[in-house]
Amino acid sequence: MDREKSGTRSPCVRDVLQRGEDEITSASLRELSERLQQAMRPVEPSAVFVRSLGRELVEASRRQRETARRLRRNLLIGAAALGSVASVAGVAFLLLRRRALKASEA
Repeated sequence: MDREKSGTRSPCVRDVLQRGEDEITSASLRELSERLQQAMRPVEPSAVFVRSLGRELVEASRRQRETARRLRRNLLIGAAALGSVASVAGVAFLLLRRRALKASEA
């Protein structure tokens, strides 16, 4: 059975992993690198995948911008509401204070 299909490591990888870190030589690392490059050839993504990924990224960007826009709008509305409440509270305080001063004069 082929080692790749059986899931076992190549002798080089097994040997390198079993040796202590101090015993790893540049030759064994070079051999491991060569074996990895032979076994792991670059793969081009399909055109369908590239188009799909492009659409997903554009949609994610649109959603992120929309969320940021909504957050800014809600913060602006909240600040305006808080300002209005502060204004009403200030006017109410002044009216009550004025009434209290008039009552104390009488």
